[in-house]
Amino acid sequence: MEVKIKKSVVKKVLVLSSVTLLLFYTLYQTYKFVMHEVKTEPVAMYTLKDSIKTKGIIVRNEELVYWDENGTLMNVLEDGAKVSRGGKIAEIYHDEKQASCMVELKELDEQINQLKRLNVSSGMSLRGPDYIDKQINEEIRNINLFGKTARYKEFCQAKDRAIYLLNERHVVMGKTDNFYKRFDELENRRKELIKECGSSIGEVLAENSGYFVSNFDGYENYLNYDDVKNLKAGDVNFDIQPSNKSQNNVAGKIIKSVDWYIISKMSEDDSMRFKVGENVNVEINSAFNENVPCKVVSVNKEEGASEVVVVLSCDRMSKELSMIRSENIEININTYTGLTVNKSALKESVVSKTVNKDGEKETLEKKVK
Repeated sequence: MEVKIKKSVVKKVLVLSSVTLLLFYTLYQTYKFVMHEVKTEPVAMYTLKDSIKTKGIIVRNEELVYWDENGTLMNVLEDGAKVSRGGKIAEIYHDEKQASCMVELKELDEQINQLKRLNVSSGMSLRGPDYIDKQINEEIRNINLFGKTARYKEFCQAKDRAIYLLNERHVVMGKTDNFYKRFDELENRRKELIKECGSSIGEVLAENSGYFVSNFDGYENYLNYDDVKNLKAGDVNFDIQPSNKSQNNVAGKIIKSVDWYIISKMSEDDSMRFKVGENVNVEINSAFNENVPCKVVSVNKEEGASEVVVVLSCDRMSKELSMIRSENIEININTYTGLTVNKSALKESVVSKTVNKDGEKETLEKKVK
């Protein structure tokens, strides 16, 4: 009886040991499968541009604005501003002292209007300090951005908005002691200037609607705007050196059409990458790295010439774009975006295909990644 009991115990121990070993083996295999080290490779998003760098000549539909030189001229429009036919471009004053007086008067009016807006907001504004703080921080970021990219107009606008928001915060917080004193000072100074400045003795009006530019470079009629699509390499001097000119009887110029052109010259091989009617983007270096959408309107090759003229049509206008003439440009034909990975991480495999050749089957193999 004792022997049977011992055999039963031994059997149970063996079974339990086997089950335990099996369990450990299963857990080990599971761990090995789950925690198996997989070799990885770093990847990065990359954008590739299909582009051509070249020289571009800007052609616009422009006309100079003349005046009679009797007095001192003061422009009332910023460069790139729209003007309608018969709209005021400039005012004429007796002398520079009177013109300077009017400049100061207009600056005072802007400050007074700003204080009036702040006074209204003190009783009506629903914006709290936290909300205004967020806007101030945003304008500070804009100031930093526009300063780095040399966008002077936007820089000044962001600075003025930041100052206004700082003043508005003071108003919302009830700190308005100095505003009323400042308002009275500006109003008193304004009354003095009105007596000193007098009124203008004349004005310069636009004969056509368009975009106003205060300077000119002498190349306004260098190329025929109406015939620009037919230009060939021999028709254009790409070595021109435009510069701002001064002429006493010229008040500026009007760009009469929103459509303008970029004339570029390149090799025949490069020109074959362009198709008439397709859209491209042009990076113009001097226009604060502005990216301008354009369309290919003609690709002209002169018989016997080694270079080809590509003409692009554009319709975006800004202060910076209204003032350029001869620039280094990069024409982006297409853009491709994808992931980059180390070449060694690519796996090769063999793809086979069976074909009939002269009535016999033949297997072709090719390595692919």
